[in-house]
Amino acid sequence: NEAHSPIPVLYLDISQFRRVNSTLGYELGDYLLKTMAERLKAFVGSRNSVVRLGDDEFAIILGTMGAELSEVEDIQPAIARVAQNLLWAISQPFTVQDRTVFLTGCLGIAVYPKDGSDIDTLIRHADIAMHEAKSQGNSQFKLYHPITKITSDQLALEADLRYALKRSEFQVYYQPQINLKTKAITGAEALLRWRHPQRGMISPAEFIPLAESTGLIVPIGAWVLQTACQQAKLWQAEGFDNLQIAVNLSAHQFGQPKLCEAITRTLQRTGLNPALLDLELTESALVQDVDSAILTLKQLRSLSIRVSVDDFGTGYSSLSYLQRFPFNTLKIDRTFVKSISQDAKNGAITTAIIQMAHQLQLQVIAEGVETQAELDFLSQHGCDLAQGYLFSPPVSAEAFTELLHRQALNFSK
Repeated sequence: NEAHSPIPVLYLDISQFRRVNSTLGYELGDYLLKTMAERLKAFVGSRNSVVRLGDDEFAIILGTMGAELSEVEDIQPAIARVAQNLLWAISQPFTVQDRTVFLTGCLGIAVYPKDGSDIDTLIRHADIAMHEAKSQGNSQFKLYHPITKITSDQLALEADLRYALKRSEFQVYYQPQINLKTKAITGAEALLRWRHPQRGMISPAEFIPLAESTGLIVPIGAWVLQTACQQAKLWQAEGFDNLQIAVNLSAHQFGQPKLCEAITRTLQRTGLNPALLDLELTESALVQDVDSAILTLKQLRSLSIRVSVDDFGTGYSSLSYLQRFPFNTLKIDRTFVKSISQDAKNGAITTAIIQMAHQLQLQVIAEGVETQAELDFLSQHGCDLAQGYLFSPPVSAEAFTELLHRQALNFSK
């Protein structure tokens, strides 16, 4: 391109394609991506290039647009029209073995020579723009602009996250769950922590969404499950035989093929009684494919594994929802627990949730209990268990072991 005419390079990411793989299987998923590539080639024409970069990512180089763009003062509207038309084209239905499949995607766009003088730089910058588009939702596109500090930090954090598991930077902390009748510790929720070698302890609110969006949550989550089950087995060896261990499952993990087989292998490797494992799921993880979710939950229950619905009241909560899904436990979200003793509305809602759950034979745990007034209200209204900073923050396995032994000493007096 001796004339240095503008050439757009597009980075396309197909949204949530892992869910397609888990539904159709990897063979049909790969066939669908090949069909997608053919559609893209038909859209851009034979004189432009389409390259598959990864499992569900493509680069599109629009060399023939150079002459057209060199004749206009503002190239952005012309590129925007191409991006909008391309996103529309990929959103049209695909047919795979008599099944209709709909896909969406996000586009990032970098333009030669403004955004880079070589293809590697252009693709990297288009990738950055694509991630910015993804943060805005489905079927979005963004043109690259000079990288901001926040984007740079996010990319650096993502790069570090990819190696954190291999470098043993993750830790599992445990927060006690208290039986409100006996005041004993009867369970522990396993919570992931990341101790970064340079940045120190990184908030889960910062890295968990990143792990979800990159798919890294699946191997990380498997490690948390393995670690928590091993630790629970160690506590059994110290005489704490009936301690429940609660482990969070993300939507990505819950949607994985052969989830139950993977969990069974973990339990067999660690020797933990399945009845002592409690898997916590958010409401949003369950409603993506209701029939499949019900089947998976029934399989887990058949293995004697307990299932809790986490953050109840913040999503799709309804009576029919609770009736359909085979849960053991309902966890009341902190948003309802806070100020229940002063806020009549929150108190009424919390009381109604406890009563409804008990009528459905569900155990109730209150999350985020921080004051004595909150604890008194929950105890008076029949809540079964509670956890929160009033009792203890999440602590290391060693510190949790000390809590268990101190409790044992107190009960022996």
